[in-house]
Amino acid sequence: MNTSSPPHHRSPKLRRLGAALLTLLLTASIFGSIVLVNILAERHNLAIDVTARGEQTLSARSNRVINGLEDGWELVLAGPWSGDTAQLLGHPPQAVQGVVDVARRFDEASPRLRVTLLDTTRSADQARFAELLSRLATRDAEAVEQQRRTLAEAIEAIERSGDRLAAIGARLRRAADAFPPTEAEDGPARQFESWASILERDAESLRTASANAAEALAEQLGIPGVPGIDRARDSVRSVLQAVESQLPRFRRVFEQAAGAGVPGGASSELRAAAGDTARLRDDLARRLDQVERLRVPDTVRIARLLLSQDAAIIAGPPGRGVTAISFDALFPPPERGRDADLRRRAEEAFVAGLLSLAGGDAPIVVFINPNPQSLLETGILRTLRQRMELRRISFVEWNPADNPSPPSLLSIDPQRRRPVVFVSIGTDPGGRFASGPDGPTRNRALGEAVQLVLERGDALLVCASPFDAPAAIGGRGLRDEATEPLRALGLHIQSNSPVLIERVVSGDLMVEASVRPSVDQAADDPHTVAQALAGLPVTLRFASPIALADENDDEITRTPLLTLRGAGRQRDDWVRFFRHRDADDPAARFDAWVDSDRTEPGRAGGPWTFAAAVSRPFDNRAGRQRVIAVGANGWFFDNATLATEVVDGRRIAANPGNAELFEASIYWLAGLDELIAPGPGSRPTPRITRLEESESRALGWAMIGGLPLLILFLGAMWRLVRG
Repeated sequence: MNTSSPPHHRSPKLRRLGAALLTLLLTASIFGSIVLVNILAERHNLAIDVTARGEQTLSARSNRVINGLEDGWELVLAGPWSGDTAQLLGHPPQAVQGVVDVARRFDEASPRLRVTLLDTTRSADQARFAELLSRLATRDAEAVEQQRRTLAEAIEAIERSGDRLAAIGARLRRAADAFPPTEAEDGPARQFESWASILERDAESLRTASANAAEALAEQLGIPGVPGIDRARDSVRSVLQAVESQLPRFRRVFEQAAGAGVPGGASSELRAAAGDTARLRDDLARRLDQVERLRVPDTVRIARLLLSQDAAIIAGPPGRGVTAISFDALFPPPERGRDADLRRRAEEAFVAGLLSLAGGDAPIVVFINPNPQSLLETGILRTLRQRMELRRISFVEWNPADNPSPPSLLSIDPQRRRPVVFVSIGTDPGGRFASGPDGPTRNRALGEAVQLVLERGDALLVCASPFDAPAAIGGRGLRDEATEPLRALGLHIQSNSPVLIERVVSGDLMVEASVRPSVDQAADDPHTVAQALAGLPVTLRFASPIALADENDDEITRTPLLTLRGAGRQRDDWVRFFRHRDADDPAARFDAWVDSDRTEPGRAGGPWTFAAAVSRPFDNRAGRQRVIAVGANGWFFDNATLATEVVDGRRIAANPGNAELFEASIYWLAGLDELIAPGPGSRPTPRITRLEESESRALGWAMIGGLPLLILFLGAMWRLVRG
């Protein structure tokens, strides 16, 4: 007998109610999950970078700098983020958001760096920003007050100096009155009256200058309680320098005029005037020394900047200082193709700001340039200088053809703590075709300067130009005096025969003077500089190979940095191509038959080394001398570092490794190895390369046989799971 209970059937009403409850529960769960995901995303801001160039992640250098920070760093980015950014900042909102995203990446990179975004359109964030400025004012309050008092005392001294000059002028008038009436209208008496008038005008100018400096000191800047001591200091210094430099001449004139031929009363007044002038000059010199020793506090510079525009503020822990990055630097006026670089530009600026406070003593770069054209006074290095000066690197130029002694660096490094790196610039081969100092004289002066730097044990980066001995000097077999000193280090730059490459283009034989050497990826222990260049294209024009001594010894180590395999010939006839060069032609491509009825075959070979690093023991601060030699010249000029090319429909930097090579070389030569890493502007661009025949065949068989087998396998697994 079947004793089981009959099945229970729910009424349609209950089934509908249950379905409604399940739907409501499912909907609430979905909405709850969405809210939870948004809360987690807001707090942790998880982002996965799937771009080929890693555009959504920080560069290796940025991570290295951030990881090297101690506790207590802060980056504050205050701006109109919720307002009409396109109108306020001049860029589309998505471009501005890229800068904000970079700031968030910095915040996530390390707990030692706290990043704060303040929206200046909101009253609450305005109050927080005011509180930050108050903290900045308190941070340097003691130094600011001390400098304010020093400048106030100097301003009072300038005002008193006006009275003292007027008193000296009165002595000169009394000296003129000591002459008989018959001589008062002519001769020395009239000269004394003229001097008195000059000093009285100078006295009035000093009183005016004192009032102007006092007004500058009373100015209130963009941070409450911070006076304008920066402009007051400049005003006081210029006045003191002008007066202090003129007083010795007046003293000598007064002493000479007090000699024979003047009445006794006039002589005593003149001698007293000379003594008063000497004492005034000594007092002003002491004041000038005090003022020149003043270093404007970071808070004052930031307060001055905030008067005119918004800025990102970077504050280090106590003792590290504060710096600011103007919005003009973060958001330059938009130009075609510029918006896409805002993210990279912001990352460069943030890293540079951190390095300016945490990077220690920045190096000084001294260009040894024997050519008549200055590098720093022209636009040849404008972009590179802007990039390096963000890192507080200073530049000085030395022309050994005009002065065989290196320039003094005391004005920019009075304590002599900063590392110094010399960079030799090769002479322009085109200049050797002319007579006079543009020929071998400048090349010889460059060689003597390089020899001097090596003897002193200083760090040196050598950039070698091709050398044409027959045209320059009139004989074969002569050595390039500019690179000859490197032979003592086991380096021989074969500058008389650069490597050129022959190619057939549209049926015509062409010669290219540009080579693209690369880092040896198979090296067991790659050099620090080479690691920063891995995967980055470097282009050198009219590049000369470097022969290294066969073996390293216990004293000197030699390491190739850039090599080229399987292409090129050394050409002794490079001059005929060089004459037709175009500085704006990135390919440096020439007709193989230019200026000649035939081509010289040249010397084939390889692999070629175009850059090498040398280190040897030396009794200097670092204990070793470092040298890098590159067999080309002008490779870090703007026309090389800013060159672009179109790859897969995108315009990209053609030679990102050139600027990276220069920067990494400077840091390595300065002993700052920890700062060497690829920067945000040096990520290699992915390129679609041609598949080898074996790879293409394997891919075809995978498509033909692999997909059906995969479908069969998945079907079998499904049947197995279903039983």
